[in-house]
Amino acid sequence: TKVTKRVDLRSPDEETRLLKEKVEAKARQYEAEKKIRKTLDVRMHGVWYNLSGWRKAHPAGAHWIDWYDGRDATEVMDA
Repeated sequence: TKVTKRVDLRSPDEETRLLKEKVEAKARQYEAEKKIRKTLDVRMHGVWYNLSGWRKAHPAGAHWIDWYDGRDATEVMDA
């Protein structure tokens, strides 16, 4: 049995375009999920909190608090 290796020959411009399309698709997906989201649940010391009301007021920016949605933030809160 002969094994052949598949090689995709794309130009750098084509690679860049494909990568850009993937990044844009992920960004659209994230924005769509953000619109659906009703709560922003973060766990601290074993207790879950809905921090959706604090999101816009977070001094470091909403992206920091968004990252902890569905995660445990005990360590960062105790730092």
